[in-house]
Parts: sequence; structure tokens; C-alpha cells
Amino acid sequence: MRLPLLWRLLAILSLLTLGLIVMVSINFIITNPLIIPLVLALSFSSLCGAWIIFIGLKKRLLLGWLIMLGSLATLIVILIFSSNNSDNSIVIRLGFLICIYAFLVSWLREKYWSLRRESSLRQKSKSSFKNPYLIINPKSGDGRAIKANIPARAKKLGIKVVVTKKSDNITQLAQNALKNGADVLGVSGGDGTIGAVATVAIEHNLPLVVLPGGTRCHFARDTGLDPKKIVDSLACFNGVEVRIDVGSINGRIFLNNASLGLYADIINNDQYREHKIATTRSTLQKLFEEQKQYSLSFDDDKGTRIKRVVQVLIGVNAYKTMNVFELGHRTSLTGQTLQVTAITQLTRTLLTSFMKTIALNKDFIANNAESIRQWETQSIKINAPTKSIVVGVDGEREEYATPVTIKVLPGALRLMTLPEGLRQRPKNIFSADAIKTVWLAFIGKDV
Repeated sequence: MRLPLLWRLLAILSLLTLGLIVMVSINFIITNPLIIPLVLALSFSSLCGAWIIFIGLKKRLLLGWLIMLGSLATLIVILIFSSNNSDNSIVIRLGFLICIYAFLVSWLREKYWSLRRESSLRQKSKSSFKNPYLIINPKSGDGRAIKANIPARAKKLGIKVVVTKKSDNITQLAQNALKNGADVLGVSGGDGTIGAVATVAIEHNLPLVVLPGGTRCHFARDTGLDPKKIVDSLACFNGVEVRIDVGSINGRIFLNNASLGLYADIINNDQYREHKIATTRSTLQKLFEEQKQYSLSFDDDKGTRIKRVVQVLIGVNAYKTMNVFELGHRTSLTGQTLQVTAITQLTRTLLTSFMKTIALNKDFIANNAESIRQWETQSIKINAPTKSIVVGVDGEREEYATPVTIKVLPGALRLMTLPEGLRQRPKNIFSADAIKTVWLAFIGKDV
């Protein structure tokens, strides 16, 4: 794909703007050598205080409030009395440059994918699907699909639309579409709804189209879809097919991750749906008070038997767990592996270490090997002393007979992506990867 000259000129403008940001930042640090460390330290202290308030028992609540309010008050005083007109001018210029850089990088990204789409559509005829179906959960994402008039827009494209009702069985609706001759299944809803339709698509080797109509849209975002542009995702019906991996837990298909231990305990609470924050807080308080662990046993990648844990998270392919700006993003949907993250003990010291290492971009897992392990595998079998256990699967509460066997199914799902192909989630614009991408754009290479 040939990149236009304007695109390359804007790429170098982005790099020049980044250079100015670095220069202005260095100038500010040189003229204010103490302010930056103090601001960072007090901000970190405020977060620690807020965390103590959230998970602390009554005797620790006062300490948390004192730390948080004291840190914030000190921070405000420093910012007010240590600044002068020159400093304020530098901060304003820095903010302005960051806004320009963010706009340019965002524009370049959208322009690049637009060029990719134009190139792809020139080489491809109209969709070969003769009987496409789209199942829409109208309540998901605060009714995003309905507000965007997706049913009417889809019908204009020749897509048969099924809008679900509260009592409907999603799997049955997908099977009914098959009986009516569907040659591609589309779905708009949360990850649970998407997973149900994906299971039917896999069983019958049909392609799947996903619209980002859920609340958080974890899976849709990982495929490059933007919930704010849900209408644009209809282009997937005339897109590019990519085979991606899915997970299987005791034979049940899932798309993102399965969680055992603490998170499963939280969502197993009857109050969770209506009072998420309060339920999470009370569960964490109990865990810290009792130093609770869950009797889940399994082997790690070295064959060592782990018998008690606080939390186990099994993701389909690798998740970014240490980058605060890209937390929870997947690096690939085709890595053909499971990522297992096991926390064997959860203490306040560990959480403090976690916050510090993220702030300093250090390897948290390597520095806390006694408390947390992470590895990749093709399958894992987890035992428990009970006949069944609750598991959080793609954010939903489910119960499974033990032992629980989780596997990766490489390339099991035929996913229809946008015409330009499978997008990655937007990166942190100041990351090395993002800067490298802008540089490649400047020298004219297809990124």
C-alpha cells in the first residue's frame, strides 16, 4: 500500500512535536528539580491512602483518610505556592504540545486504516454472503445498538435482524438462524451474548461478525472495533476473515478469560449485580482480615504443584498486565496459547509493590515470584475439594464440575474483521511501539 506524501509530512510533524515536548519537559525539570519528585510521591501517597480507605477495616480507615487528605492538601499547597508565571507558561505550552501530538497520532492512525480499507475494497468484490443474520441484544451497552439505529441500517444492507427479548435463549436464536439458512452470524451485545453465538458459529464452522454493542466490549475492542463507531462495524459483513483462538472450559467456549478464586467469589455474591463496589470492598476486607486463600490445586509450567491461591486468571493468549496505559489489552488473538496468572498470597505489601513497579515500569512479577506466577500453556487442569466451583467466565458467573479443564482451541473461530483487517487496540501514544510506527510512516514503510 502506497502512503501519500501528506501522510508522511504529518508523521514528521508528529515526531517534531514529540521532540518539542521532550525539550520543554527537560527545561521544566531543570528549573524545578524538586517539584516533580514531590508531586509524584504525594500522588502515589494519595492513591495508597485511597486504597487503605477502600479495603481497610474500621481501625485503618482513619489512617487512610489522614494519608489521602494530608497528601492532597500538601500537593495543592506546593502547586499553588511554588509556581510562578514562567512555570505556568511552560505547563500551558507543554499541555498544548501534548494535545497537538495526540491529535496528529490519532489522525494518522485513522487515516492509515482508512487507506488500508480503500485498498482492500478495491481488490475485493461485494460480500458473497447470501443470507446474513444479525442478533442484537437491545439492552446491552445502555442500548447502544438501538440508539445507533443498527436494526434499520442492517436491514438496508440485506441483513436479517433478530432483536432479542428478555426471555430469549441466545443459543437457540442462533440455531434458529442456521435452520433458516444463515451463512454468517452477526451479534451485537456483551461478551456473554457474543460467546453464545460464537459457540454456535464454531460448531457449524460459520463466520462470525461482532458489533461492539456491550458495556465494556472487551472482545470487540481486542479485534480493533470502536464502540463509539458501532455503525462502522457493519462493514465487517464485507470484511476480511481471520481465524482466531478461543478457550474451552470443560467443553464450554469462552473468548476472553476465566477467573477462579477471589474474582469468582466476588461475582458469586447475590449483591454483586446491584452493588458492585460495595461487594468488592467487603470481599477484599474479609480476605485481608482472614488472609484467606482458596483450595485450588494445579501444576505450573515447571511442574511444581500449587495447592492454595488467592486468584487464578487464565486468558486466551497473552494479556498486558503491567502496562498501566494498556492494562488488559491482548497482544494477539492468534498466539495459540493460554496465559496463566496465579496469585498465591495477597498482602498490603504486595499491593504497594505492585503500585510502585507499575509507576517505575519494572517487572513486578519477576520481583515478587513468591507471591505471583505467570506462564503460558496449552491447557491446565484445576482441582478443588468440592464437587463444583464457581468460575468467572468472560465476566459472568458460572458453575463447573471439578476438576476444571481449560484448553486453548487454536484458530477455532472464523471471525469477520473490518475490510482493512484485524486492528490492534490503540497504543499509548508515548510508547516505543507508537513512536516507531510514526517513524515508519515518515520513511514511507507500510506499518
